[in-house]
Amino acid sequence: MRAISLEATAEVVNAVEHLPKGATLVIHEFSWDDYERLPEGLGDRPAFRVSYDSGRLEITSLTEQDAR
Repeated sequence: MRAISLEATAEVVNAVEHLPKGATLVIHEFSWDDYERLPEGLGDRPAFRVSYDSGRLEITSLTEQDAR
């Protein structure tokens, strides 16, 4: 499995900030270590649902209905 650098993790955060409501970003081969660092980049944003399973990172931008 290839490792994602801190720079690449920052790129993921940047991509997430530009997700339209209801859109999902999926990244394969995302390391657990990078997943653990991800909350630092996302901050305390309730507008995203983040899941991780065996190297697959999925981030969904919530709609207003989802956030309720």
